[in-house]
Amino acid sequence: MRNRVPAIGLWMGLIALSACGSSPVAPAPVPVPVPIPVPACQTNSTATLILANQSVSLTPRDVYLDGVFLGTVPYGSTVTRDVSAGVPHPVVFRSTLTGLAVSNAQPNLIQCSSSTLTNTF
Repeated sequence: MRNRVPAIGLWMGLIALSACGSSPVAPAPVPVPVPIPVPACQTNSTATLILANQSVSLTPRDVYLDGVFLGTVPYGSTVTRDVSAGVPHPVVFRSTLTGLAVSNAQPNLIQCSSSTLTNTF
């Protein structure tokens, strides 16, 4: 019996020591990826067209885009529109005073680009 007491004591000591170990460390949380926002021009396949009136006569211009009247643009002013990219867009500047077309163009813009079309007539 004597030999058993030290053996039991040894086992009890080992069990007690194993219970004193440090607690397991929780793994670091995995960061949630933040989605990168997609620009509206990319989602909608659009571009920005800026129409400027720099008429040498300093007079206002009526502006038509794709056959639709956008408005009268005073000298030195601009009007901005988002348009479909990759498609030609007929633009006509008309004299507000006479109604005659003074310049025209058909810009075809690249997606997410910005372009200025200036009337100087």
